[in-house]
Order: sequence, then C-alpha cells, then structure tokens
Amino acid sequence: MSLSPIIFFAFNRPNHTKESLTALSKNELAKQSDLFVFLDGPRNAEQASLIAQTKEVILSFKDNFNNLILTERKSNIGLAKNIISGITEIINAKEKAIILEDDVVVSSTFLNYMNDALNY
Repeated sequence: MSLSPIIFFAFNRPNHTKESLTALSKNELAKQSDLFVFLDGPRNAEQASLIAQTKEVILSFKDNFNNLILTERKSNIGLAKNIISGITEIINAKEKAIILEDDVVVSSTFLNYMNDALNY
C-alpha cells in the first residue's frame, strides 16, 4: 500500500496538539507514515510561549512516525495562508495527503481508512 503523507496544522494549543498526536500515533500505520507539521508563528509575546510549548509537544512525537518534518513560521501568517501554503507544498511534492488540524482526535483505524480511500 502506498501511504499518504500526513499534514498537521498547529498553532498555540499544546494540550490540543498533544491529544491529537497521541490519537494519531496509536494508528498502526503511524510508524510508517511521514508527518509534515506546519506550526504558525506568534502574533504577540503571550502566544510565543504557547507556541514554544506546542513545538515541544510536537517534537516529543518524532519517534512515533517514519519522519516528522516541522515547518515553523517565524511570525504569524494566519490560518488561511498557513493551510494553503502547507497543503500546496506537500501536494505538489507528494500528489496526495491526509490533512489534520490540532483539534482533531482520530480513531485508531483512521490512517488505514484514509490511505485505502486515497489509494482507491
């Protein structure tokens, strides 16, 4: 089976991110999947601290996936631009992807289902 890369968008919610990545990493295909994370930058100093915490959470999952590639935005580019540029970059390189945000908690069979659907 050809596995689709996973694109994951995060911002300033370390607890949401941890919950989402924990659920995703429980999928049997997680260790074989490439995870591309796009972390938007802060709008202010208060958000900078939360984003730093979110980055720590993301990096703590590096051993749960085949590859974890983190793209950090130096400043806040906004939700729309972060999503559009992230999806465009990965789709242009890989032709297909599974796309998630930091507040989505998936089932343990999610990656099997999505890869089957995308391969079909």
